Amino acid sequence: EYVNVGARQYRAHVRWWLEVVIPWAEANAGAAAEGRVIGGFSNGADFAIAMAAAHPGVFAGVLAHSPVKPDAIDLPAEAASVRWAVSAGRREFAGDAARSLRVVENEAARIGAMTRLCLGAWGHNPESWIDLSPGAIAWLFGAQNHPEIATQREREACRTPVPG
Repeated sequence: EYVNVGARQYRAHVRWWLEVVIPWAEANAGAAAEGRVIGGFSNGADFAIAMAAAHPGVFAGVLAHSPVKPDAIDLPAEAASVRWAVSAGRREFAGDAARSLRVVENEAARIGAMTRLCLGAWGHNPESWIDLSPGAIAWLFGAQNHPEIATQREREACRTPVPG
């Protein structure tokens, strides 16, 4: 249900996120509609990218660690306001994650969206995703001190090109 292949399960999953999860989080867990961020890793990263591309007015940012499938995405102009934090390891899936990062990078650049891109020598594993998250999350929420919050791996592997 995480990968958009036109399946009924995918459409139901999207509706569940938009109509159940988000309203519940706002009503019961103190989540704010302003500045909402979606994130995931592996297929969850693909889902986060697809959700923000399809619903840019719903999400202000995307945290996508190790996306696997966004071989071709077409970001609408409205997605320029979304911040895209994407990471990929060169040791993942024979370079597929790195290719996916480039697809997102090129699409975000095309529409002038802000990106934070991390590419390095790590594999497809939770330890890497945890290590690549502190600075990314701070950046997604606009924290000015995000470089200070970043881990050593983030400082070595991540860059935030200026859109334009």
